[in-house]
Amino acid sequence: MAANEAEVTFIDSNKGGRKLFYQGFSYTKRNTGSVSVYWACSEREKYTCNGTLKTLLDLSNPEVSSSRILAW
Repeated sequence: MAANEAEVTFIDSNKGGRKLFYQGFSYTKRNTGSVSVYWACSEREKYTCNGTLKTLLDLSNPEVSSSRILAW
């Protein structure tokens, strides 16, 4: 297991989906491709967080794709 995989945790969301937690940020699943799952910052509307994250289909190897910019 890679070091960054240990930092990924999941919980069930209030709407029946999953939320991914990584490096202090939470993400909701946006799209599933042929080899990757794409996640978006779950605070994107409340705080204008533009962060995205990509994992492999088995939900391993998290990779931040876009900066998380929070604006209050």
